[in-house]
Amino acid sequence: MATIITKNGSGSAVPASLTQGELAINVDSGTLYYGSGSANEVRTITASLAITASYALTASYVNPLYQQVLISGSLKLDPTQDPDPSGLDLDSTAFFQSASNTALGYDLYIRQNGNIVKWKWVEGVLSSGLLYGGVVTYSGSNVFVSPGSGIIADHNATTGSEIGPIITYVQWPSITQSVANIATQQVTYLYIDQNGALQQQSTRFTPQQYHDYIPLGAVGHFDFTQVSAFGTQVQTAYDQVTQILTFVDAFGPLKLSGYGITGQAGTLSISVGSGVSFIHGGFYENDPEFPSTITTSAQATASIAYVFRSGSGVYFDTNNNTFYTVVDPTKWDDGSGTLQNIPGGFYSNQRIYIDPKTGVLYIYYGTQTYNSIDDAVAGLSTDDFAEGDTFDFTTFLGISVIKSNTTDITNTSDAKILNSGLFRAGGVGGGGGGGGADALGDLSDVSISSPVDGEALIYNAGVWQNGNPTSASYALTASYALNGSVAPFPFTGSAIISGSLSVTGSVTGDVQALTIASSTASMDLSLSNFFTLTLESGSNTYLSPTNITPGQTINLRITQPATSGSLSYDSIIKFPGGIPYSASATGSVVDILSMISFDSSTLYATAIKNLS
Repeated sequence: MATIITKNGSGSAVPASLTQGELAINVDSGTLYYGSGSANEVRTITASLAITASYALTASYVNPLYQQVLISGSLKLDPTQDPDPSGLDLDSTAFFQSASNTALGYDLYIRQNGNIVKWKWVEGVLSSGLLYGGVVTYSGSNVFVSPGSGIIADHNATTGSEIGPIITYVQWPSITQSVANIATQQVTYLYIDQNGALQQQSTRFTPQQYHDYIPLGAVGHFDFTQVSAFGTQVQTAYDQVTQILTFVDAFGPLKLSGYGITGQAGTLSISVGSGVSFIHGGFYENDPEFPSTITTSAQATASIAYVFRSGSGVYFDTNNNTFYTVVDPTKWDDGSGTLQNIPGGFYSNQRIYIDPKTGVLYIYYGTQTYNSIDDAVAGLSTDDFAEGDTFDFTTFLGISVIKSNTTDITNTSDAKILNSGLFRAGGVGGGGGGGGADALGDLSDVSISSPVDGEALIYNAGVWQNGNPTSASYALTASYALNGSVAPFPFTGSAIISGSLSVTGSVTGDVQALTIASSTASMDLSLSNFFTLTLESGSNTYLSPTNITPGQTINLRITQPATSGSLSYDSIIKFPGGIPYSASATGSVVDILSMISFDSSTLYATAIKNLS
């Protein structure tokens, strides 16, 4: 082996020649050179540079290392300043600890291509959960938990400062534990706390517990003696995004807004408003920045492809790729692969989907026929419908309930368009492919006609209609407020109020004028609480009350004509001292006779005379 010689002296940046064993260094770049072979060949050191002892760089050192640096041990970064605070260096990457202290310690940063990333921001993505193990088994009254680990992430999030996550790493060995409340409860929930201990509780996990602990699941001990079931309720600390997206994808494409369907008067053409669709990753080529949403332009006259079942799949009728511009109300899909004619006057439900990229509508023929619009709407939840191959690329817009022989889709007797909501709902309020009602009047058992303020819904022969309540009793069993800000609320019938009645304002009653027939004034107390009576000149009038209700107060105004008359009474009216009231004898004067009832057979009366 040649003897190693260190060569000192001045020279060029790269030595012209070195004899074998000579070593030279460029003090500006830090590059090492050595001589090799008999021709005084100069070579550069390219082997790995290993630092195996503690080595501190305490001064600014900018000379580049062109070789691999192997560090056997930890790398400690002392606080320093941002090497490129303006973000102008687009060629280098800096890994440093900021000298700006925070309440939770110094911050680690990576600066690259003008960007700066704080490591605590990356830690903020972590969530509490299981890393491995934690599998629960059971036998008798015992539960067994396999060894495992997890993390508990406290992000220290506040509105006054950036997050400062503290990540607690938790480990535990094999655990055997008896169920503490097996004799008193039927379900026990198990979780690992921050110390790696298994804990039990009898209540379901809260969102806070998923943040603070590592839930494992629940065991069932339904006979209060031994465990017979276990349900896992694990949140993993990894890959939460993929798990959430699996849930999102289960809903399929969604209508975020717009896409209102309207018919064109006098035709079978339909228009579709602009709208926004969500399909997870469905529009990457349109906008990689927002690959899951797209805005579709309005379709003045929509292009239509029809879809129906054919064997185990579906058939797309695109009219040789020229598409249709009108809907077809004449056919329905019985599943045979051959469309069937709908009998005259019958209806079907056609489900409408849109390709958000092209604006083309894909309409499924109905799978059943109905006698009326109401029957068709009611049948949405029971239709034999299953969406075919449109699920992944179309958005559900709604349903057209349409009559077989109609020529005008806007004729409300022949057709009804039900626009959908956000989800691919099925039936009215169901699941699987139908549409919901946009307004109260769209419901099959509701008929709304020219509504005005103050009207109510009235059930009449199987249909709810708007109007003013008439006949029947009207029961108020809860607090009900009517104030001056609403229109008058007319009501005819008995009002039953269970509770107190507080009125701010006046309460008025209808005033009924009594007539005299065969010298008798019949007073029907079911009609009002206020009555008037003008006596006949020089004659006696017999007052006969009927339909007494317990708890009534009755006021009767008695007016004498120019020539006074007299008044006699049915025996059910009782007077003080048993002496009947005698009407004032002076012509043209007014008396008030007041009566109250405590049962349905007697009225107790008193009078105020000669009011003028």
